Amino acid sequence: MTPGPFLQDDEPHPLEIYNGAAPSDFFLICEHAGRLLPRSAGTLGLSEFELKRHIAWDIGARDVATSLSDRLVAPLHLQRYSRLFCDCNRKPDVASFAPEVSEATVIPGNRGLSDIQKQARADAVFWPFHRAVTQELDRRLQQKQRTLLVTIHSFTPVFLGRARPWEMGVMFRHDRHFAPPIAQWLKANTGYAVGINEPYKVASSSRSAMTSFPTPGPPANGRCCWPGRCISPPIFPFLDFPATFGHIPPNQAGPLGPRGDLVWPKAM
Repeated sequence: MTPGPFLQDDEPHPLEIYNGAAPSDFFLICEHAGRLLPRSAGTLGLSEFELKRHIAWDIGARDVATSLSDRLVAPLHLQRYSRLFCDCNRKPDVASFAPEVSEATVIPGNRGLSDIQKQARADAVFWPFHRAVTQELDRRLQQKQRTLLVTIHSFTPVFLGRARPWEMGVMFRHDRHFAPPIAQWLKANTGYAVGINEPYKVASSSRSAMTSFPTPGPPANGRCCWPGRCISPPIFPFLDFPATFGHIPPNQAGPLGPRGDLVWPKAM
């Protein structure tokens, strides 16, 4: 039997738009900003304590993302539902899209899901969010507006008993003009322990929806325009990120050279 729709008309849409009309070339995304669950999903068999942990969402990522949006005068697309229901940074056909175990915690409500049940979750949350992002990126492309796509996440300082020494990480795959200079600037100009492709690596075989879908493509084809560039801040509260970002007026001289490489000011 085909399951009915997960989200009722009075439940929030997966997409939250913040600073939607902002003019910046930066376009920000935060896929794990919220921890909502559809009413029909209940609690997935978990306590409120578990649903507040990092397994359910990226703690602090929303605050970092909105702060960056304000500083950059940049549009931000946030996703409201818990990644335990469906992970909008995972392809719908991988096991971690609706994980039966997250870190070391069993998720009872995700045990033994059929492909049809997973598709219903994707139809309720994943695709509405991704199609909205794709439509906005397509609109910017049609208007010939330059787009620097940054996605914001957070990570735990300890994972499965192993300490992570990094305080922030910059992740990327093929990019050589945007993310690497940011990582080097952070290393040279802040006191943070900066990981380059740490604590995650963005590989061609990645399960991440951000890197696995063709680029670009119309929403009707089920594609997502998500290049492999990702800045992951720490859990709390490093909102200064670097402070330079907050002082660059859009479409004026700033860190971006004519070919898209970064040209940071020598004096801060």
